[in-house]
Amino acid sequence: MVVYPRKDDYVERQRQVNLFHSDGTFEGPGDVEAARLWVTEARNALPSGRGSVLEVGCRTGLACWHIARALPDAQVVGVDVVPEFINIAAYRMPTNGLSYSVVDVHALGDSGPHDLVFSDAVLEHTHDASLAMGECLRVTKPGGTMVARIDLCPMHSQPNPSHYTVGTTAEWWAGVAAKLINGGGGDVLTWCRLGDAVVLRVVRGK
Repeated sequence: MVVYPRKDDYVERQRQVNLFHSDGTFEGPGDVEAARLWVTEARNALPSGRGSVLEVGCRTGLACWHIARALPDAQVVGVDVVPEFINIAAYRMPTNGLSYSVVDVHALGDSGPHDLVFSDAVLEHTHDASLAMGECLRVTKPGGTMVARIDLCPMHSQPNPSHYTVGTTAEWWAGVAAKLINGGGGDVLTWCRLGDAVVLRVVRGK
């Protein structure tokens, strides 16, 4: 893992991008609130407080950090393709059961299986949505849950070169998931439109 040579360098970098706050958090109030919602998701997926959680596209690790604090007996893993994000995540206050690594969502390797696999505004940035979602499902254990919140990118929106799925709809994303799940094996897909996003949930068959 690549890290900044000195913590002072890291702090200065955070000041430059306006993410570092005196309370030790690196993101804004909206990000913190979103992280707490993922804590609720993790508690629902791990009712005993034990098990494994994977965040795909964890950015600077805020949601993972909150989950690890709320569920100290769980193993929480955050992965992101951007090394600088993982560097930032590594500087958070150490928490037992929490780890980060640089991994591409298109190839999650031997990670898992996990009780909960989630991503927040990540899959719309992938160049192969079906492959990326398939990888998330592959590392979700039988009986586990995969949840993805995906920002929709209408054709009239401000162009974003990192969005590979401009013009897609909630129904399109649900269709991608429907082709990947094993209905005969007990997989259950639900989805809903949430503002300018779609939330997909797949509970894997046991």
